[in-house]
Amino acid sequence: VDPGDELAAYIDDRSRREPGFDALVEAAVRRREFARSLAAQRKKKHLTQTLVAARMRTSPAMVVRIESGADVRVSTMERYAAALGTELQLGSVVVVDGETLGFEATAAL
Repeated sequence: VDPGDELAAYIDDRSRREPGFDALVEAAVRRREFARSLAAQRKKKHLTQTLVAARMRTSPAMVVRIESGADVRVSTMERYAAALGTELQLGSVVVVDGETLGFEATAAL
């Protein structure tokens, strides 16, 4: 049995039983994709996780958590971005009944 099929079946089943579960899964997928892009940017700059951690004044384990898509504080993401020599820009998308109504920039850091 393909583990991917089992996971898909589990998500489908749980989504039927718990309204909103599929949205949580989608958010986790987006977080994971974002995390992978952060790691790729770090590697492109030839920075190690240990060096980024030192610049952030944190442990290499925290960098691993960030790059794995863990749910971390915005302040931690700001420090990660600064360690890479970039900036973190935040925004929000207004969605009502599945329809995107607009984008509102909330901060540029």
